[in-house]
Amino acid sequence: YIINGAKNITFTDSVFKGLATAYVPEGGKVAESGMRITNVDGFNFENNEVSNFFHAMGITFSKNLVIRDNEFHHMQGDSMRIGQVEDIRIENNWFHDLLGVDQSITHNDYIQFWTSNTTTGSKDIVIRGNIMAKADHNSQGIFMRDELGDKTGDPATRYKNVLIEDNFLDNGHHHGITI
Repeated sequence: YIINGAKNITFTDSVFKGLATAYVPEGGKVAESGMRITNVDGFNFENNEVSNFFHAMGITFSKNLVIRDNEFHHMQGDSMRIGQVEDIRIENNWFHDLLGVDQSITHNDYIQFWTSNTTTGSKDIVIRGNIMAKADHNSQGIFMRDELGDKTGDPATRYKNVLIEDNFLDNGHHHGITI
Protein backbone atom coordinates (compact mmCIF):
# COMPACT_ATOMS: atom_id res chain seq x y z
CA TYR A 1 0.00 0.00 0.00
CA ILE A 2 1.49 3.34 -1.05
CA ILE A 3 0.01 6.70 -0.06
CA ASN A 4 1.91 9.64 -1.54
CA GLY A 5 1.01 13.33 -1.64
CA ALA A 6 -2.46 12.91 -0.14
CA LYS A 7 -4.49 14.85 2.42
CA ASN A 8 -6.84 13.71 5.16
CA ILE A 9 -6.62 9.94 4.74
CA THR A 10 -8.36 7.64 7.25
CA PHE A 11 -8.20 3.88 7.74
CA THR A 12 -10.39 2.40 10.49
CA ASP A 13 -11.55 -1.08 11.49
CA SER A 14 -9.51 -2.79 8.77
CA VAL A 15 -7.17 -5.78 8.51
CA PHE A 16 -3.86 -5.60 6.61
CA LYS A 17 -2.17 -8.98 6.30
CA GLY A 18 0.97 -9.86 4.38
CA LEU A 19 2.69 -13.18 3.64
CA ALA A 20 5.45 -13.31 6.29
CA THR A 21 5.21 -16.52 8.31
CA ALA A 22 8.58 -17.08 9.98
CA TYR A 23 11.96 -15.77 11.07
CA VAL A 24 14.26 -15.08 8.10
CA PRO A 25 17.76 -16.61 8.40
CA GLU A 26 20.90 -15.11 6.83
CA GLY A 27 20.53 -15.23 3.04
CA GLY A 28 16.76 -15.73 3.31
CA LYS A 29 14.06 -13.76 1.52
CA VAL A 30 11.92 -11.30 3.45
CA ALA A 31 8.23 -10.63 2.77
CA GLU A 32 6.91 -7.40 1.27
CA SER A 33 6.46 -4.33 3.47
CA GLY A 34 2.96 -3.18 4.37
CA MET A 35 2.17 0.50 4.07
CA ARG A 36 4.28 3.45 2.86
CA ILE A 37 3.04 6.95 3.73
CA THR A 38 4.97 9.85 2.14
CA ASN A 39 4.21 13.58 1.81
CA VAL A 40 0.84 13.22 3.53
CA ASP A 41 -0.94 15.95 5.49
CA GLY A 42 -3.57 14.39 7.74
CA PHE A 43 -3.44 10.63 8.30
CA ASN A 44 -5.62 8.73 10.78
CA PHE A 45 -5.00 5.02 11.30
CA GLU A 46 -7.27 3.70 14.04
CA ASN A 47 -8.52 0.33 15.27
CA ASN A 48 -6.77 -1.72 12.59
CA GLU A 49 -4.83 -4.99 12.62
CA VAL A 50 -1.53 -5.16 10.70
CA SER A 51 0.39 -8.44 10.48
CA ASN A 52 2.78 -10.66 8.55
CA PHE A 53 4.83 -8.07 6.65
CA PHE A 54 8.56 -7.37 6.54
CA HIS A 55 7.99 -3.82 7.89
CA ALA A 56 4.44 -2.84 8.77
CA MET A 57 4.44 0.90 8.19
CA GLY A 58 6.92 3.48 6.86
CA ILE A 59 6.09 7.17 7.29
CA THR A 60 8.21 10.02 5.88
CA PHE A 61 7.89 13.74 5.09
CA SER A 62 4.37 13.88 6.54
CA LYS A 63 2.42 15.77 9.20
CA ASN A 64 -0.73 15.62 11.32
CA LEU A 65 -0.63 11.87 11.92
CA VAL A 66 -2.62 9.75 14.38
CA ILE A 67 -1.86 6.04 14.80
CA ARG A 68 -4.13 4.85 17.60
CA ASP A 69 -5.71 1.66 18.99
CA ASN A 70 -4.12 -0.71 16.45
CA GLU A 71 -2.56 -4.15 16.73
CA PHE A 72 0.79 -4.80 14.98
CA HIS A 73 2.17 -8.35 15.04
CA HIS A 74 4.22 -10.99 13.23
CA MET A 75 6.58 -8.62 11.40
CA GLN A 76 9.96 -9.81 10.19
CA GLY A 77 11.44 -6.30 10.56
CA ASP A 78 10.04 -3.14 12.14
CA SER A 79 6.49 -2.31 13.09
CA MET A 80 6.92 1.42 12.42
CA ARG A 81 9.74 3.27 10.58
CA ILE A 82 9.44 7.05 10.71
CA GLY A 83 11.50 9.93 9.27
CA GLN A 84 10.95 13.70 9.10
CA VAL A 85 7.39 13.93 10.39
CA GLU A 86 5.61 16.67 12.29
CA ASP A 87 2.75 16.33 14.78
CA ILE A 88 2.50 12.57 15.20
CA ARG A 89 0.58 10.72 17.91
CA ILE A 90 1.25 7.01 18.41
CA GLU A 91 -1.17 5.98 21.12
CA ASN A 92 -2.67 2.85 22.66
CA ASN A 93 -1.30 0.41 20.11
CA TRP A 94 -0.39 -3.20 20.84
CA PHE A 95 2.90 -4.36 19.27
CA HIS A 96 3.73 -8.02 19.79
CA ASP A 97 5.15 -11.31 18.50
CA LEU A 98 7.70 -10.08 15.97
CA LEU A 99 8.98 -12.89 13.76
CA GLY A 100 12.45 -11.41 13.31
CA VAL A 101 15.25 -11.66 10.78
CA ASP A 102 18.94 -12.42 10.93
CA GLN A 103 20.97 -9.40 12.09
CA SER A 104 22.82 -9.44 8.73
CA ILE A 105 19.51 -8.33 7.11
CA THR A 106 18.26 -5.83 9.73
CA HIS A 107 17.25 -5.67 13.36
CA ASN A 108 13.76 -5.32 14.81
CA ASP A 109 12.22 -2.16 16.23
CA TYR A 110 8.69 -1.67 17.42
CA ILE A 111 8.87 2.11 16.79
CA GLN A 112 11.90 3.60 15.01
CA PHE A 113 12.61 7.23 14.07
CA TRP A 114 15.62 8.19 11.94
CA THR A 115 17.07 11.11 9.97
CA SER A 116 18.83 9.20 7.16
CA ASN A 117 17.81 10.61 3.77
CA THR A 118 16.00 13.55 5.42
CA THR A 119 16.85 17.22 5.96
CA THR A 120 15.66 17.59 9.57
CA GLY A 121 14.52 15.58 12.56
CA SER A 122 10.91 14.91 13.44
CA LYS A 123 9.07 17.16 15.87
CA ASP A 124 5.94 17.31 18.01
CA ILE A 125 5.95 13.59 18.80
CA VAL A 126 3.71 11.84 21.34
CA ILE A 127 4.22 8.13 22.04
CA ARG A 128 1.74 7.19 24.76
CA GLY A 129 -0.02 4.17 26.21
CA ASN A 130 1.45 1.55 23.86
CA ILE A 131 2.19 -2.06 24.75
CA MET A 132 5.33 -3.61 23.22
CA ALA A 133 5.73 -7.22 24.25
CA LYS A 134 6.37 -10.85 23.50
CA ALA A 135 9.22 -10.92 21.04
CA ASP A 136 11.15 -14.20 21.04
CA HIS A 137 14.36 -12.35 20.17
CA ASN A 138 15.93 -8.98 20.84
CA SER A 139 13.81 -6.13 19.56
CA GLN A 140 14.36 -2.44 20.16
CA GLY A 141 11.34 -0.74 21.73
CA ILE A 142 11.32 2.97 20.87
CA PHE A 143 14.47 3.97 19.02
CA MET A 144 15.22 7.49 17.78
CA ARG A 145 18.55 8.10 16.07
CA ASP A 146 19.82 11.25 14.40
CA GLU A 147 22.18 9.86 11.77
CA LEU A 148 22.20 13.17 9.88
CA GLY A 149 23.17 15.20 12.96
CA ASP A 150 25.73 12.59 14.00
CA LYS A 151 27.39 13.02 10.61
CA THR A 152 27.16 16.80 10.24
CA GLY A 153 27.05 17.98 13.86
CA ASP A 154 24.09 20.21 12.95
CA PRO A 155 21.79 20.61 15.99
CA ALA A 156 18.91 21.57 13.66
CA THR A 157 18.43 17.89 12.84
CA ARG A 158 17.66 16.91 16.45
CA TYR A 159 14.22 15.73 17.54
CA LYS A 160 12.02 18.42 19.12
CA ASN A 161 9.05 18.30 21.48
CA VAL A 162 9.05 14.58 22.24
CA LEU A 163 6.72 13.12 24.89
CA ILE A 164 7.01 9.41 25.72
CA GLU A 165 4.75 8.31 28.57
CA ASP A 166 2.72 5.44 29.98
CA ASN A 167 4.09 2.79 27.60
CA PHE A 168 4.72 -0.83 28.62
CA LEU A 169 7.79 -2.58 27.20
CA ASP A 170 8.53 -6.24 27.93
CA ASN A 171 11.81 -6.93 26.16
CA GLY A 172 15.41 -7.83 26.89
CA HIS A 173 17.15 -5.49 24.42
CA HIS A 174 19.48 -2.78 25.76
CA HIS A 175 17.73 -0.26 23.48
CA GLY A 176 14.36 -0.45 25.24
CA ILE A 177 13.92 3.29 24.77
CA THR A 178 16.76 5.21 23.12
CA ILE A 179 16.70 8.84 22.02
